[in-house]
Amino acid sequence: MATKRFVQTTADEMLTKRVKVNADNTIKANQKSARILAEYLTEMCQDTAFESFDDAKGDNCNVQARGDKSNVQAKGDISNVQAGGDNSNEQARGDNNNVQARGDNIYVQAKDDNNNVQARGDNNNVQARGDNNNVQARGDNNNVRARGDNNNMQAWVGNNNVQARGDNSNVQARGDNNNVQAM
Repeated sequence: MATKRFVQTTADEMLTKRVKVNADNTIKANQKSARILAEYLTEMCQDTAFESFDDAKGDNCNVQARGDKSNVQAKGDISNVQAGGDNSNEQARGDNNNVQARGDNIYVQAKDDNNNVQARGDNNNVQARGDNNNVQARGDNNNVRARGDNNNMQAWVGNNNVQARGDNSNVQARGDNNNVQAM
């Protein structure tokens, strides 16, 4: 009985070890595939958006990819390209001829609507958004946020915050902590 129990235990251990090795190899392969796909889609999106706006992404050429750890999901909507990744992956999204790139920490986020540009970053990154010919910039921590509608300007600063907003010829300024408010 002892010998039978020993043999069964050894067989179970070998099976468990084999399953674990197979699972680890599958995860590594999926992670590599996700990284390669995200990098390819990001490059394709940038090339299409910044080099050939006239020849926008066409049907069947569109891909949405998202990687969560080792998982990959792909979906295509008309002429849009979406690529999403976590941690070391990059995310890019394009609507029509527009491009959205989003990154965390050291990554940069950019969005283009018509001829407008949006850039967003975290920590020491800069966020900028433009609607029509307007510019919006947002920053966190030591960053500055500015937003303009038409010819108006809005600026936000965090902590010893000063907020300025202009609609037409009007100016509003607000600050927190050592606060100053003017309307």
